[in-house]
Amino acid sequence: MVSLKNWDNKTWLSSKDYIKSFSKFLIKNSNLNSKSEILDIGCGRGKISGNLYNELKLISKPTGIDIVDHKDKDKRIKFKKSNGLNFLKKNKEFFDLILIKQTIHLLKIREIKKLIKLCKKYLKPNGVIMVLTLDPYKNEIPTFKLMNSKLKKSLNRDKKIITLLKKNNKISKTKKFIYKVKILKSKYLQMINDRYISILLEFDLNQIKKGVSEINSNFTKKIIGALCTLFVINSAQAQNELDIIGNWTVDSVDASVTMPLSQEALDNLATIIDLVELGVMSAEEFMNEVERIYDGRTKEKRSVHIQINESI
Repeated sequence: MVSLKNWDNKTWLSSKDYIKSFSKFLIKNSNLNSKSEILDIGCGRGKISGNLYNELKLISKPTGIDIVDHKDKDKRIKFKKSNGLNFLKKNKEFFDLILIKQTIHLLKIREIKKLIKLCKKYLKPNGVIMVLTLDPYKNEIPTFKLMNSKLKKSLNRDKKIITLLKKNNKISKTKKFIYKVKILKSKYLQMINDRYISILLEFDLNQIKKGVSEINSNFTKKIIGALCTLFVINSAQAQNELDIIGNWTVDSVDASVTMPLSQEALDNLATIIDLVELGVMSAEEFMNEVERIYDGRTKEKRSVHIQINESI
C-alpha cells in the first residue's frame, strides 16, 4: 500500500479548526456517546480520533491503525501498525463507528470489497461505517499542470469507487463535508515539496521543483484559497453488501478459453469480467451476459470455462 507520511502533518488537516470542524461533523452524523467504540482505519497521527476521545468523553480510547508508525502520534488512541485488511482478519472487537478517511482510494477494487465486508462483520448493532474521499465533482485544490492531470485521473477512479460503494451498500446515505481553506502560499508550496497528497508520490524531484515554480507564478497572492470537499458514504450495517444469488457471493471471476471464439466475443467476456470485479454488474447479470456470448450453445459445448470464486 502507498505510504503517505506527511498527509496530516503541518497542513490544514492538522489545524485545530479543521479537526474541530470535522469532529463536529462526525458526531452530528453518527450515534456516538461516551460508551462508543471507534476504529479509525488509516488514522495517520490519530488527531481526529484523539479529539473525539475528548469531545465524547470516551471510556475507551479509539483504536487507530496505519501502516506508518509516527513518533508524534496522538496518545489518546490505541495505535496498531497494520493495514485494514490484516487488522480486521485478526480482530475480535466490535465497533460503533469504523472511520475510513481519505484512505480507500489507495486500495485495489478487490481490497475495497474485502475491507468493507470485514468492517460490516465487526460492526455493533446500529453501528456505521463512514468512508470519506475527495469529492470527485467539486474540489478547488491548487495544482500545477502535471499534478492536475494526475488528479483528474485519480478523481475519475474515485467516481467508480463511489459507485461501487453505493451499489453494494443498499442501506447508505451520502453527505458532504466542506471545508474552506486559506493558507500561506509559502506553506502550501512546502506541502507540495512534502508530497502531501498521493498523486505527488510518483513525481521525481525535478517535476516537483517545476511544479512549485509553476504554482508560485500562477498564484500571485501570499494567501491561497481552496475548497476541500469530502464525499461521505455513511453505511449502516447490512447483510447483503455484495450481489448475492442463492447462498453464494461473487468475489471475482476467472475465465480460460478452451475453444476458438471470435475476437469480439473475447473482448465482451473481458469487459463483463471487469464489470463484475468493479461491482457494477451483478452476478445474475453476469450469467445472462455469458449466456448471450455463448449464443444458445449447450453447456456441454461451451467454448469458455468460467470459474466463479465465491464465498459462502
